[in-house]
Amino acid sequence: MGGLSPEDTVLNSEVYILRSRGLIGKVVDKLDLTQDPEFNPNLQPLSFKDMIKATLEDVIGVNAKATDAPQADMAGFPSEARQREDAINLVLQALSVRNLPSSLVFEVRAETTDPEKSAAIADTLVDLYILNQIEVKYEATEKAANWLADRVAELQVQLETAEARVKEFRSSTDVVNQETIIALERQLTDTRNRLSDTRMTLEEREAYLAALKQATTVEEKLRAANGDQRLEQLAARIDQPQIASAFDAQYQQIMSRVETDILRNRNQVEALTTSRDEFEARLNQQSNDLIRLQQLTREAESIRLLYEYFLARRNETSAQQGVHQADSRQLSQAVPPVNPVSPKKSLILMISAVLRFLLGA
Repeated sequence: MGGLSPEDTVLNSEVYILRSRGLIGKVVDKLDLTQDPEFNPNLQPLSFKDMIKATLEDVIGVNAKATDAPQADMAGFPSEARQREDAINLVLQALSVRNLPSSLVFEVRAETTDPEKSAAIADTLVDLYILNQIEVKYEATEKAANWLADRVAELQVQLETAEARVKEFRSSTDVVNQETIIALERQLTDTRNRLSDTRMTLEEREAYLAALKQATTVEEKLRAANGDQRLEQLAARIDQPQIASAFDAQYQQIMSRVETDILRNRNQVEALTTSRDEFEARLNQQSNDLIRLQQLTREAESIRLLYEYFLARRNETSAQQGVHQADSRQLSQAVPPVNPVSPKKSLILMISAVLRFLLGA
């Protein structure tokens, strides 16, 4: 066995696996040992002792085999499941598995009444153990492949849903991108600057109009008019009635012009304020839409990455299903012995000869 740790717990675990009832049960099934009298005592002829015991049981009216009805059939034999369990127990008694010292090599021995049968049991156990390793890997891979397939299907549905949300959001809003946000910010900044300048101009014109209205004398009106040349020329001949009327008319004209400028500036302020509010609302909406779009896009992209990862893993797992190899290999086939391991006939004959000699002496 390869890939094992040389620790005693690991090696002993493999010994127990080789002697596990599940694996031995497969040996019994493959070699049909339940039909072998050596491993199914019910098929063996009754011994003299068993015949006497059966006769006594009939005389006293006790049938041991009939008392266990669930485990026996109509002919008095145990059920097939019970016979199989008995065969497994007998095979376990006939088997011995040991780890060769200072190695990862294991020796399997089977001792039965037939040398070919012993070799077949040992070889079958090893073959099934190696096959079981492949089956375990295959089952684990198949389970992983099925789980990955289900996961890939779920992620595919999630990916399609996420991409549909992104597409639907794009179609329900204006074209949202970073360039649009930058253009809106530039327009908003320009509008705010123009609004600030217009408000300053409006305040100046309102202050100018207030100064014009507060002036009462000719000198105050000249100062308030900021040295208007026409007024200065008329002020030089203010003593004349016609010139005084012309002075007042010119002054009123200046005030009317300032009032017109103020009205125009106020309209500009209102228009610019409305434009600023619209730009701010559009910018906020576009920013929120961009954030939402980026969030949906990131979610779709993360699901796509997961989908591609699990899809690749599923393909790799599916490709590995047919190339599993066992972690162990059989070094040699079981060798049927030429002579039985027991009983030791030569030893028995030698001991018998010694006893006969002693008895004769």
